[in-house]
Amino acid sequence: MFCVACGSSHHSLSEHMKGDELAIADLTKQAKRAPRSLKGLLIARRDQLKAESESVRLMRTALNSANQALIDALERAYFTGVSPALLDIPQEELASFILENGLGVALEGFGSSQADILEAVLNVVRESDPSFSLDQLPTRVAIQDRTIRAVFEDVIIPDTQKALRFALSNLVFTNDAPSTFDALTQQLQKSTGRQLTEVRTQLGIMGRQLSADAGEAAGLNLFYYSGPLDGLTRKFCIPLVDKVLSKRQIGQLNNKSGLGSPLRSGGGYNCRHSFSPISQGLLQAAGMKRATQADINEANRGAR
Repeated sequence: MFCVACGSSHHSLSEHMKGDELAIADLTKQAKRAPRSLKGLLIARRDQLKAESESVRLMRTALNSANQALIDALERAYFTGVSPALLDIPQEELASFILENGLGVALEGFGSSQADILEAVLNVVRESDPSFSLDQLPTRVAIQDRTIRAVFEDVIIPDTQKALRFALSNLVFTNDAPSTFDALTQQLQKSTGRQLTEVRTQLGIMGRQLSADAGEAAGLNLFYYSGPLDGLTRKFCIPLVDKVLSKRQIGQLNNKSGLGSPLRSGGGYNCRHSFSPISQGLLQAAGMKRATQADINEANRGAR
């Protein structure tokens, strides 16, 4: 299976979760050996990564529970003779049926995870501007709502609707309940991996967009590319990690992911790196390195 995390073809979901653990451990080590002026930022970035990883873990559990609840609901509908009627209901009503039968709990948990990530982002910005407050980030609600739509309305609900309609059609035309429920279980499980990749990717994009907007609001025009430097790090990210870039330099980057500017997408799908807005004072106090044109060129050559 192709891995959207590093471009390889051998990583499972459990390996991605292990990669999160390694990344968190690496950031913890970085914080320990960093200058005092940089420790807080690295700890906040580690906490942001923890929140993203925990969200994926919770979503995996929630999706498994939601899928089972949906199958149970379909079984009840079948044995009470309601399942044929479900086949003809509009998309919006079918989406409501799915949310009411398990997926709504996952949606609530996702909102809590977003709040944890937002708090970590605020802590990053406060390392350069201690007075920065939530009120200075009015775009946060729109960004969080867009993330929910990208995950649930664009991916999870359509996947589930498609699998459910296929199962309903099979029940109506074959009346083979055992095989239909088994096939539905397998299809829902198969979709979960892709859905969790989208969860991780969209939460990363959300965190980076919040960071970029917070930096703009705080008047911070420099960005520190923070994250792990380990065996899973993309060739795009390696030349940039632990270096500071201007917006102009970030505009020259192309990670070839199709997800938009690296300011929002980092290195691409499942990327564990992020641009953290910093002040000129923090740059000097921590003795950070500035990225060069050679670093930009090397990153772009490594993108795929």
